[in-house]
Amino acid sequence: MNRIVTVMRAEFRALVRTRAFILLALSMPLFGLGSAWLATYLQRSDTAPRRFAVIDASGNLYDAIAQAAANRNANSSKEPGMAPFFPERISASPTAAEKLALSDRIRSKELFAFLEIPKGFGVEESNPPLRYYSATPNDTGLSRWLSELLTNTLRQRRYAALGIDGRAVASLERPIATERLGIYERGANGEIQEGAAVDMKRTAIAPMIGFYVLFILVLMGAPLLLQAVVEEKSSRISEVLLGLVEPTELMIGKLLAACAGMLLIAALYVAVGLGIANRYGWSDLVSPHALIALPICLVLALGQFGAIFLAIGAAVSSAREAQSLLMPVNLLFILPAVAVASILQNPTGPLAMAGTFIPLWSPLVVMVRVSIPPGPPAWQLITAALLCLASIAVCVWAAGRIFRIGLLLQGKPPSLRQLAQWVVGERSAK
Repeated sequence: MNRIVTVMRAEFRALVRTRAFILLALSMPLFGLGSAWLATYLQRSDTAPRRFAVIDASGNLYDAIAQAAANRNANSSKEPGMAPFFPERISASPTAAEKLALSDRIRSKELFAFLEIPKGFGVEESNPPLRYYSATPNDTGLSRWLSELLTNTLRQRRYAALGIDGRAVASLERPIATERLGIYERGANGEIQEGAAVDMKRTAIAPMIGFYVLFILVLMGAPLLLQAVVEEKSSRISEVLLGLVEPTELMIGKLLAACAGMLLIAALYVAVGLGIANRYGWSDLVSPHALIALPICLVLALGQFGAIFLAIGAAVSSAREAQSLLMPVNLLFILPAVAVASILQNPTGPLAMAGTFIPLWSPLVVMVRVSIPPGPPAWQLITAALLCLASIAVCVWAAGRIFRIGLLLQGKPPSLRQLAQWVVGERSAK
């Protein structure tokens, strides 16, 4: 045991001093802060005026567009990120050459777009479509605003022509609000408690953040173990180490050091995340259960995948040789990320239940389920933890068999079949 602790301390010190570890520790907070700043900056910076031309062949809609644009521009200074709109009237029946001239003005950035309202629009029962011309088809702010404005304008005019009060119709057409609530529960004191209001941010966004933080931490930590073993093997350091400690002790020490390093990064991520949540008033979205579950799920997930990556690193001589062996492992790891949307939608469904009790997937699935109130029952969490611990024991035992043979092996990398033979006791390296 003392030798395992010694290996863990040495590996942990070596890990946290590497540039890769420092970059991993700083990348996520910097990425999160940078993304938040960039989103805010882009929202506030995209306020360039949108000048557009209107070809009103109907003859009775341009004034409504101009008045609505003026009203909108008067309020644009109060709302960040709102670009002002400036319409311009064009001849009701332009020639193809005049439309080409309008297109040239768009190319020269003098205009943003031009709209063609066909003749008879708003009069006929089946309106011909509007024609919106722009060099930036993915920027739909102006086109959507024009479509909604003209739809509402025509609706109100038709109501007035029929002698119908448009406000009364709008009141009748207002959709019925539905308040989403949890189910009734009996409290600790025996009193019946009404279901609390459901917050979609708490039930969807917060679990997704917890899932991907755990996913990224395991995705960063396991390859570091493989890389460290490959480097030691290629530099012959592993031969010296095996003269001092047993292969299993060396592997367990490396695994514990990786868990400690990732827990350190997790603590940094959580601290930065809590700071951002407090800054924007989202502190109530942070689940205490998720904060408790994160380090536990991280150790359980990294304990399993880390042992597998250690075994693969010991069996190969370079990171390139490990790619073929890592493919099935990576597929197993990615599957929960593919299914996370279904688990969020139905955290008590068959997919979520199956993932809870499959050890390799259990930490990731449990991280999602714990973040969604009320969370899984205690017996499921205890069972999942015990299964994960048993899986870690199996992975460490199997990886130890591979580690013992593969760490000193040079030459052609083994196949999956050969690795399986090493695990069951066939020591032949052929």
